[in-house]
Amino acid sequence: MTELDVMESLKQKEEELENLFREAREKASQIKKDALRRTEEIKLSMSKESGDILEEYKRSELEKINKEAEAIKQDAAKKAQDLRRLSEEREEKAVEIAVSYILEGKH
Repeated sequence: MTELDVMESLKQKEEELENLFREAREKASQIKKDALRRTEEIKLSMSKESGDILEEYKRSELEKINKEAEAIKQDAAKKAQDLRRLSEEREEKAVEIAVSYILEGKH
């Protein structure tokens, strides 16, 4: 092998190494892009899951609140009915007393 052959061989090896480095950089760049894309997909997925969990929690709490509100309404309606009945009873009693007083006053 002559000095020229050695120089040519070294130049070819250098080009091969440069090509390998270029390919490695391209692969690394692609891996980085894929990792960033996948990270973004995971973030979006987690965000959606968090949103779904939050919505389910809101629905659950709203359902509890609605049940409590309904129980309060029913209790209030029962108390109002009891008060109405008591008022009617007292009104009847007052009428009885008034009638009795009037009748006794005429004797």
